Amino acid sequence: MTMTKVKIGIVGTGFIATILAPQIQSSKKARLDAVSSRTLAKAESFVANYPGAIAVEGADQLIARDDVDAVYIATPTSAKEDVASRALTAGKHVLIEKPLHSAASFKRLSALARQKGLVLMDATHFVHHPRTSAMRQRLAALIGAPRSLHTMFYFPFSNRENIRFDPSDEPMGAAGDMAWYSMRAVVEYLAPDALEDIKVFADLIRNGDAAEREIWLSATEKTQVFLDAIWQEIQTQTRASPAMTPQVNMRENP
Repeated sequence: MTMTKVKIGIVGTGFIATILAPQIQSSKKARLDAVSSRTLAKAESFVANYPGAIAVEGADQLIARDDVDAVYIATPTSAKEDVASRALTAGKHVLIEKPLHSAASFKRLSALARQKGLVLMDATHFVHHPRTSAMRQRLAALIGAPRSLHTMFYFPFSNRENIRFDPSDEPMGAAGDMAWYSMRAVVEYLAPDALEDIKVFADLIRNGDAAEREIWLSATEKTQVFLDAIWQEIQTQTRASPAMTPQVNMRENP
């Protein structure tokens, strides 16, 4: 029996789209069908690396295509809700890149998706990774009831011309771009709706502060080693007991 692939269109040709596009193209369950940009030339340059994908100018033309089942939105944050709303209204499933600029924005999109009977997902990778689901299922056995969470996210970035530094395009700045992962970890592992008291502490390390940066990177490495060890233990136990095979939890979350 031949499986029908989900035909995906990408709105936006920036850096994050170049990361996801090859993953879509290599999937056994999906294919890259079309890519749109504000200029046709950019879209054509992008699809040159993906045989079979069509270049179109503007999000509206991509959304209007009958051969697109789902739309991945990789635009600046300022445009995401508008594009997602149009895609849902047109009957397309939506995968939207993080962040969204507010909880209210997500609630509006979520209500529209429910009304249309469509899938709306955010593209926060680790949330949908099997390791996250497996760790959530095993938290009580591994560490008991979690009372605190130390979460870190970092990447070096100094290009001041990037849209991340433009509040008109990215109103949430670094908090939305990077701290999003940390806050999602709180949601996934601490279930904050069940907690009575939540305190959040943050550190800012500026460029040039070499000593603080080395301390931070060292802590990050230790955290990664710890997570890898937990994941390895889960996989070992899963192989020993097939009934414990972790399932990916594809949940709808802001």
